Amino acid sequence: GIDNNCDGWADSDWNGDGYEPNDVEAYNLGDIDGTEVELAGAYIHPYTDTDIYRFYVEDNFWDLFNIDVSVTNVPGTLDLELSLWFVEEEDGTVISEEVDSADDGGLGSDEEVSVGEGFWPSGQTGWYEVVVSSKDTDSCTSDYTLIIDANTR
Repeated sequence: GIDNNCDGWADSDWNGDGYEPNDVEAYNLGDIDGTEVELAGAYIHPYTDTDIYRFYVEDNFWDLFNIDVSVTNVPGTLDLELSLWFVEEEDGTVISEEVDSADDGGLGSDEEVSVGEGFWPSGQTGWYEVVVSSKDTDSCTSDYTLIIDANTR
């Protein structure tokens, strides 16, 4: 079990973080192009926990490409770091390029990252990953919410 009340003991009534394990292997959201996805019920516990979410977005010639990501409803015991990575091109070429990161707030603060239309009108189609981690704090009693707005302009 997981220590869901931070008393140091595993408790039987913990329903867990439904997105785990996503510390190394990302939780795959699939193709979310043109949608806004809201994920609630994600926890950072213990403080060494990292949550990774993977998704696919298309960059068409005539669109205004955008990915906007935010973590909200952050528990007061968490100081989150958020990053957005372009990890794989449409043809399968592995990239692993960080496109934005945020660590502006403190305990309980929301964070936001984004990427917009580049110099060329297309070419950003592929797989992205959002990484949520903590700066030496955790919360086993309160979750955070992750919102991914994928190419909805």
